[in-house]
Amino acid sequence: MYTERDLKKKQNCLERGITLAIIPYWWDRKKDSLAATLYQLRPDVFTETESPGIPATPPNAPLKEDTQLMGHKITTFFMHGHEWNGEQDPTGWIISEKLDGLRAFWDGKRLFSKRGQPILAPVDFTGPLPSGTCLDGELWIDYGCFNTISSMYRKSHLANNADLWRDVKYCVFDAPKHPGNYLERHTFARDVISGCGPNISIVPVETCLGFKHLQTVLEEVTTRKGEGLML
Repeated sequence: MYTERDLKKKQNCLERGITLAIIPYWWDRKKDSLAATLYQLRPDVFTETESPGIPATPPNAPLKEDTQLMGHKITTFFMHGHEWNGEQDPTGWIISEKLDGLRAFWDGKRLFSKRGQPILAPVDFTGPLPSGTCLDGELWIDYGCFNTISSMYRKSHLANNADLWRDVKYCVFDAPKHPGNYLERHTFARDVISGCGPNISIVPVETCLGFKHLQTVLEEVTTRKGEGLML
């Protein structure tokens, strides 16, 4: 009876667009892990924390196959940004736009979030992505549309709605498993996705010529309502 009631509750929440937070019995009773888990469910409402959140499986339970790649957690392949102190000379650094989308890792077969959780997307969207090649990027719709793409990720019943995903783009900025420095990996990623269709593109990069150039590029991005830059 309890299980049946819970299933009905979950179904009612899905139908009404309500986010249901299920806290497992192995929660460590710490506020940070709870806050991180709530952020994973509703990043548009909660603030990101340093905590990894409540594990998807009980402690000491074996990792699911879809959270690993070549024996490593998916999350180990992500690059992570750091705050620029504004004093270091950026000349020669690589500049790219920071998109306000949903971080997504393509392992050659499936998409994963930055937390290593599978991203459910229709086959019409994932089908054109290059098989067997690892890519890092953002699922992005347009400026000011973060809440839309975030909602699509949270609501698994929208995963097969190809119409909703038609405007989503996978904006790639790295091929983390390809050998070489960042520019070499970026070039490889650009070439490998060439011809994959209109829903996958490369995030342009350029070399910074100095503080003035950096400020000019930043102003161009913010003028079109962009989030900022990555260096």
